[in-house]
Amino acid sequence: MNLTHRSFFKQHPLHGSLSGSSGRDGGTGSPALDAAAIVAMVDSMRAATSLILEEASHVVQTGNNAQDESTLLGRVRLAIAKVEQQSLQDLADTFEPRRPAATRAVLETRAFDAIMNGAEWFSAAEIGRKRDPEAANPHAAVSRWLQNKQIFAIDHRGRKMYPGYVFGESWRPIPELKKVLGILADYSPFRLASWFESPNSALGGKRPREVLKRDPKAVIIAAERHVTGPVHG
Repeated sequence: MNLTHRSFFKQHPLHGSLSGSSGRDGGTGSPALDAAAIVAMVDSMRAATSLILEEASHVVQTGNNAQDESTLLGRVRLAIAKVEQQSLQDLADTFEPRRPAATRAVLETRAFDAIMNGAEWFSAAEIGRKRDPEAANPHAAVSRWLQNKQIFAIDHRGRKMYPGYVFGESWRPIPELKKVLGILADYSPFRLASWFESPNSALGGKRPREVLKRDPKAVIIAAERHVTGPVHG
């Protein structure tokens, strides 16, 4: 038997009761191990170790060459130590280490990345030119809509940026959006953008921005449910 290259832990009959478990213990990420199986495995390892050492000592006591016998006993002890070390390592490898939760700053960075990359964003001038390429003041209409709370914008690098999903085919605000913004009146622009970007159960898991143009009334209902919470009864 090659003790230095075969893991007693992996070859043990009880190993299947440990590695075969698909459950999780308390949501910590560790396998749902059978404590009794672990104890039985450790006890059997100790028993096997004692038998090996006892046999090796017997060989040493009855042998003729003391130097060779001492060397043999040392090699046996070393082999056993390696088996025990590898077995403990194999046991440790069955656990998942607890990892630190993402910090608030990391979560906010991820959210902002999703918002900025989930939809197209335009400046007031870009929207004005799309609506009327010949407009002398392309900002005027967009600024008026923002002031009247028909649309919303977020500040990005010193200028206001508007999400494309709040506009209809003619680059005018979707009429129902004003009511949605009224329902979510306490929300900051960034929080509004986050709500429009997040999957919504009231919309069948779709994002409000994905539904706004084709079914704006459904988005109004989703906003109302979001504010009031689920109704039970």
